[in-house]
Amino acid sequence: MAFRLRVLMRPLVSASQSQMRASIHVPVSARVVHKAVSIQSRHLSSADSPPYEEFNVQSTEDFNERVINSKIPTVVDFHASWCKPCHALAPRLHEVLSERPGLVQLAKVDVDKHTDLAMDYDVSSIPKVVMVKEGKVAGQFVGLMDKDKIESFIDRLTT
Repeated sequence: MAFRLRVLMRPLVSASQSQMRASIHVPVSARVVHKAVSIQSRHLSSADSPPYEEFNVQSTEDFNERVINSKIPTVVDFHASWCKPCHALAPRLHEVLSERPGLVQLAKVDVDKHTDLAMDYDVSSIPKVVMVKEGKVAGQFVGLMDKDKIESFIDRLTT
């Protein structure tokens, strides 16, 4: 009888424990961060890797090596983590560049970490996108653009 009672009580204890866990208040900001991290994790999985090279610039030397000395044109996205238009532009760039595999690469430059590069490229507003081709600036735009304008920008400078 004692064994039977313990077996019957176990699901009740488990149910009450899960109700207690569910009633714990999680701040909205923590839920938003958790959701952003899970989305970012999905974005960075190998199955979702873009058909073009995308990298975060680590230093001025890294920029010179991977952007200036690159044999293929490079779209340089000057952005900041706090910039809402930058966050809105990123998926548009990703979509347009995904449709052009092997034609361009994407370098992401955080202006808060690399102020020297931002000054070198006269970044006074963000997002700013610069196309570097054969070591020189071939074109640029500032602000949030529609997908069709980004497409024409890329196509004009890669042909």
